[in-house]
Amino acid sequence: MPRSMQALRTLLSVVTVLTTVGFCALLFFGDGFRRSFGASENGALKVLVTLVVQGALLASLALPSQRWLLHAVAVVVLGLLAASFCVFRQSAFVGITGVGDCGGWRGYYFQALSGVK
Repeated sequence: MPRSMQALRTLLSVVTVLTTVGFCALLFFGDGFRRSFGASENGALKVLVTLVVQGALLASLALPSQRWLLHAVAVVVLGLLAASFCVFRQSAFVGITGVGDCGGWRGYYFQALSGVK
């Protein structure tokens, strides 16, 4: 495996883990803050979906030889890209981060497919 692909896998893995931990921390610790303003608490579905999607991304990074997994996660990444554009109006930083992460995974996807026999 080329060093550039290994470096990209490591970078994407670290970013995926950090964003997952950060998002879950915001959901858990932010609920008390939201309730203090009278808002409803976040549902468990948000955490569950986040963990499943990020787990799929990490699995595709750990198992680049599984073509079916790469293709399935490519569809998920397209959904994440669409969600990043939808979020962009509310938070430019989150939207740009999402688009950048999807772009990085796209680069990994094409490198992994060209290396799979």
